[in-house]
Amino acid sequence: MRVTLDLGQLVADGRLSEDEARRLAALAERNESSMAPESPLPAVSASPKGRVFANVAMIFGALAVVIGVELLNPSLAIGGALAIGALIAGVLLRRRADESWMLLAHALAIGGALGACLAFSVQFSTLKSGPLLVGVFLTVAAVYFRSGVIAAFAPLALGSWLGSGAGYWHASYSISITQPLVTIVVFSAFSGGLFWLLYRLPRHEPVITVMARVSFLLANFGFWVGSLWGDDPGAGTVAAAMQKSGRLAIPAGAFSIGWVVALLVALAVGLKTRRRFISNSAITFLGIHFYTQVFETFGAKPVVVICSGLFLVAFAFGLVRFDQWQKRRGPPDDP
Repeated sequence: MRVTLDLGQLVADGRLSEDEARRLAALAERNESSMAPESPLPAVSASPKGRVFANVAMIFGALAVVIGVELLNPSLAIGGALAIGALIAGVLLRRRADESWMLLAHALAIGGALGACLAFSVQFSTLKSGPLLVGVFLTVAAVYFRSGVIAAFAPLALGSWLGSGAGYWHASYSISITQPLVTIVVFSAFSGGLFWLLYRLPRHEPVITVMARVSFLLANFGFWVGSLWGDDPGAGTVAAAMQKSGRLAIPAGAFSIGWVVALLVALAVGLKTRRRFISNSAITFLGIHFYTQVFETFGAKPVVVICSGLFLVAFAFGLVRFDQWQKRRGPPDDP
């Protein structure tokens, strides 16, 4: 019996969850090599690998367009108008075009949303709540277009509002977290709340999943920075007294211990719910935490580097085997 399913349309209509669509597509891919030539194969709209490649291409394409337009130094009004025009075109294509135009609609939406946010940020650079408004706008746009790409930028905008950021110069990258404790609390709550919503709003699973994952990563970055420099979360009497004595309000050691505990909890949750992203990320950050403390304590001595390299090879091999074991456990599962 031949069954033809348009998985993309079923997910868009809310009749099939993203996890179910991935499972059906994976079944088709696994059975493709073992089925006879005359046996009919289920028709799917796109494979998971194809969707990943398309989304990555759209991310870099949209960023290239936005940055390229910015380098042309147009007036703020022209740049904003182009962004809004692209966003409107994406809305019209999504509402009136068939499935074959959906990638173009999403690409226009991504470029338009990012361009509009950039224009808004430049125009209202002194507005303290500007990044928060940008985050709300990106969340609404991500839900409307059901775009995980746009959703990834919403927590980043909120992080900017809380004092987080990133930088690049010649052959160097940097991450700045000015309020580690606040970052940890806010994005831990966001990540947990979003994963809770994931089971109650399956129609918006792609958007919720991406926002939860980015929030989880930002919370870990807060722990990372805090484990190195500690934090002074307020300007109260106690904090001021500790500053005068040359001590931080919250020492780096407290963040180091708290990070280990939080990662072990995340690992347990990931294994219990069979969410590979959570468990794999928890183990990866445990490795990052371990190496950070090793080099902070012993420095980059030759013996330390050699031992660290050997351990890293074993760690990578173990992580691959661990991920394979998780896959054999079966659904529910993350790609």
